[in-house]
Amino acid sequence: MNNLNKYLIKELVFIMIFEIFKDSFEYSIKNRKHLLKLGMLTLLSIIFIIPTLFLQGYTYRITVIGVNGMINGNDPLPKFDKLLKMLVEGIKIAIVRFIYLLPGTIIAILFLTINLNQFTTSTGYDISHIQTLNQTIILNMAPIIAKNITLTGGFIAIAIILWIAFYLISDIAITNMVNNKGSIIHAFKFKDLIFIIKSIGVFEYISFYVGILILFSGILFTFTLLFGLINSIISTIAILLSSHLTGSIVSGLIVGTIGIFFCAFIILPFFVIFKTRIVSLLYNMR
Repeated sequence: MNNLNKYLIKELVFIMIFEIFKDSFEYSIKNRKHLLKLGMLTLLSIIFIIPTLFLQGYTYRITVIGVNGMINGNDPLPKFDKLLKMLVEGIKIAIVRFIYLLPGTIIAILFLTINLNQFTTSTGYDISHIQTLNQTIILNMAPIIAKNITLTGGFIAIAIILWIAFYLISDIAITNMVNNKGSIIHAFKFKDLIFIIKSIGVFEYISFYVGILILFSGILFTFTLLFGLINSIISTIAILLSSHLTGSIVSGLIVGTIGIFFCAFIILPFFVIFKTRIVSLLYNMR
């Protein structure tokens, strides 16, 4: 009987995961105009900070709809209106995300600085002028360099683990903040956040992120192959019409530009909506 119950629970979890992914996928492609607007914000976010905050503000509104909606419901995508309010909402998310990612960032910077100082002290050379050292000196310093790289790599690994762990928690923290009328205090009520994650199921929660990673890795791999094929075709045509060097440069510029716009206007906006929707639906399962 216990084995049967375990089997039924696993089946229900699988169905739940499938339904949430299906809902989030359909929700993400519901409005192409919104995707284009979000794509413009994504493209501008590469250069400017303010569009990034508006982008975060839009995810805030997606979360509001998600936590008040249901799986396979007829929830609409949020509108691009009340821009000042959207900016404030984006700032709130940025603050919460920054604080959660701060521990890993501090450790990375701290140990990078310590190791570089140790390197400079132990060798007597300024790391900023290492390119002026001759080959003999560099070979003599190889053990010291290896030691510092190993130590730095170890602490960077710790920083990455902290970034991942706190990022996963920050998603639920932000959702909890949104669900409590935007009160930032609720993003740092750790007992509540741990309880929410446990009620969802730690394994199930992490499984969704693994699923997202696999899905988008597959998408990126597919489009990498596609762009590689396009690049080969354009490069061949350009080479036939001009020199090999010119053809390579032209094809690289064309394919690179297409790739940037494709990622900015399709892949990244889709990912933003898709992931935010998933987290808000998971939050509802608490």
